[in-house]
Amino acid sequence: ARLMRETLVQAEPVPGQVGDIEVEWLRVFGRTDWFASLPEMAAEEIEPTLEVEPTPLSVLLRKHQPMPKRTTPSGEESFKVLGSVLFGPGREIGRNLGTLVHALMEQVGWIDDGFSEADLTDVWTAKGLTEQPAFEDAQTHALNAIRSSACRAAFTRPGPFVKLWRERPFDLVHEDGEWISGTVDRVNMSCDAQGRATSATIIDFKTDEIPDADKLAEKIEGYRPQIALYRKAVAKLTGLRQEDVNARLLFTRNGVLAEV
Repeated sequence: ARLMRETLVQAEPVPGQVGDIEVEWLRVFGRTDWFASLPEMAAEEIEPTLEVEPTPLSVLLRKHQPMPKRTTPSGEESFKVLGSVLFGPGREIGRNLGTLVHALMEQVGWIDDGFSEADLTDVWTAKGLTEQPAFEDAQTHALNAIRSSACRAAFTRPGPFVKLWRERPFDLVHEDGEWISGTVDRVNMSCDAQGRATSATIIDFKTDEIPDADKLAEKIEGYRPQIALYRKAVAKLTGLRQEDVNARLLFTRNGVLAEV
């Protein structure tokens, strides 16, 4: 509005008239009585105008600038979920637990000589996570992962020069027009002395029950399409080749770290 006023408004308004209404013109271009010299026409002489059904802008945009199909890694799991499970009372509980586990793991940096579980708990408290209803269960998952020697590689610096992404959201469109949108749980990156990524490892946290090797193999296969999209996204975001991006599933319930 300010730009319009500064650009268009004259120093003083100009009095004028529209029909029987007295007005003040804030800016005048040309003659306000331009129509006075036109010949008068009877109503029957006026050609009827063609009525055109207006087309919504959204329809025009989709026609001339079609949006790519949005794909989310979390929607690429190949598991079949029964309706009784999908809408069962335990489904929401499991989802809330998974969300809280991810929130707890987001606060975990590198586990080295200076790491302290007490300090981590202080961070969780400061973030208000310890007040969540499912905190005790989620804490058990988080500590299983942190304390497990099998999972230690997920929290160990991969070299002298590193970068760490935690709960990193992304939206990107690939050259093939594929739109990928999601959030990657954790990415450990090795870098050169100039800070350029030389390799990366995706760590995806899962709260699934893994009772045996067969179930682990089933889960790895089920999550493989999801991880493939994460790998493609991380390669694009870091400038790495996809073969330089590794991926692992970390099952927090059992403290298992599996290559994908």
